[in-house]
Amino acid sequence: MATKYRAQFGLSMVAIAAITSLSGCSFVRNTVDAVTPDLQRAEFSRSSFASTDLDGYVVRQLADITQLRVRDEVGIGYAYKGGLDTNGDYNTLVGINNVDRLTPPTFQGAADFTGEARAVYANVNRLFASSSVQELASPITIRANLDTGFFEGATQDTTNSTLDLRVSGTIQNGTMTGTGQFQNRTVEIDTVVNGNIGQNKAVAIFHGAGTAVSVAGGIYVTR
Repeated sequence: MATKYRAQFGLSMVAIAAITSLSGCSFVRNTVDAVTPDLQRAEFSRSSFASTDLDGYVVRQLADITQLRVRDEVGIGYAYKGGLDTNGDYNTLVGINNVDRLTPPTFQGAADFTGEARAVYANVNRLFASSSVQELASPITIRANLDTGFFEGATQDTTNSTLDLRVSGTIQNGTMTGTGQFQNRTVEIDTVVNGNIGQNKAVAIFHGAGTAVSVAGGIYVTR
């Protein structure tokens, strides 16, 4: 039986590194922040939406970080970051970038948007194991229906899929608000979902946490 966790709320912010590109989006990773954690107190894991800097990175000093920024040619996208704070607690954070550049959609009826969802997942019950912090990714399809004002989507189970996520919610004037369900083996986490949709692309971010587990990530899709 899966262990179920409801989302927790909070607020926070990042840095730089090496680049690859896929489907018009750039992916940038970062490796170091100057915070020394007390690893003996690593009992809790937290998640939150976060602010980002002018370069599109989450801005908060953490130690032993895992980080990724995803953005397209006009700077629309998201960034996530995971790492230990000064108390030794693991934080997973995600922020959205430049969605003010998306014009609310005008298509009629329903439309499918396809792309990729990515996330950082932490389980501090296994903090000292190499797999206690994981970066996950899977293809995802989001169906947006402007007639009903709802959206829903789920990741696809392919050979290389590592992220299991379902999302749903409402659309109002291009703003997406909803909830999601993340699953990793026996762990289930309820997430909060926020995003924006335009005529031909959409970006959403999500996060959720339990006492010792947390996840934060983003979705970038086009049609």
